Amino acid sequence: MNITSTHTLMLTDIGKLLVSRSGTVVTVPSNATVALAVGARIDFAVYSSFLYFDPASGVTLNADTSRVEVDTGTFQVATLVKIATNEWVLLKTVDES
Repeated sequence: MNITSTHTLMLTDIGKLLVSRSGTVVTVPSNATVALAVGARIDFAVYSSFLYFDPASGVTLNADTSRVEVDTGTFQVATLVKIATNEWVLLKTVDES
């Protein structure tokens, strides 16, 4: 499913591959706003621009670095997994540049 310049995670995103073709800021909502189940997994693909994750207030987004951006480049991938009520882990392509 293609996503546009801004996208807030929704229940219907669970288990899908969301594709960003021109740069996207993804808002990770609090559980009070969108009650995604613990264990929910959402995959992302970036074709030619950036993908930035913006956690809502009170949401923790754990990543391998302090950045929550998938580096610019063709065919980069990332996965968000919800591990607690307001906590997510971001798995992403390693930038080898």
